[in-house]
Amino acid sequence: MITRGFLKNSTLETIIYGESNPTTLIESYDYVWNSQSIDVTATSSNNGIIEERYEYTYNLSEGLIRSKNYSDGTGHNFSFGYDSSNRLIQFDDQMISWDNDKLTSIKVDDEVYWYHKLFTYGTTPAANGYSPLVTFSVTGEALILTHPELAGLKTNKIPLTEITLPNELNQQKNFEYEFDKDGYISKINEITTQAEGESWSTEYTIVWE
Repeated sequence: MITRGFLKNSTLETIIYGESNPTTLIESYDYVWNSQSIDVTATSSNNGIIEERYEYTYNLSEGLIRSKNYSDGTGHNFSFGYDSSNRLIQFDDQMISWDNDKLTSIKVDDEVYWYHKLFTYGTTPAANGYSPLVTFSVTGEALILTHPELAGLKTNKIPLTEITLPNELNQQKNFEYEFDKDGYISKINEITTQAEGESWSTEYTIVWE
């Protein structure tokens, strides 16, 4: 049974502006909570037309997600790694660095592909003591956006910006937040700007019951 404080569903909406009419991409997620796992059904649509539906499972142990597995083999399975303080330091091929409660960088460094994300911070704590944007920047997982404790990512430090290197990427993200009447974050607007001037916005909507 889903109760207050457990995510029931989430929606990611991306609007792409071009020379023709805007394109609206929507990814929606529905969650079923079990004792040692969380089952997810995800749906992707383009301008209202469903293009893909798939399922996967988060496997938990001692209150932390240990792996993500696709039941039908359609996605990439991977594991989560933690330090002695149960802080997430490895997510798939990403290496994650912390300065106390501040996420300072995310690195992927191999012979084929690499990038480095750097973060700056404000001084105001997020609603209910944690910053969902930190979790989403690390994992890209909609569930962990609102349940950072499941992946060792719970922190009250809110990033003002996220800067991605190398130079050919060289993009910056700025973040805006909205809150519901109980102080839970209900919407996050992410504004991305690239070096050549192209920009777009991504809106994250969170539904609770």
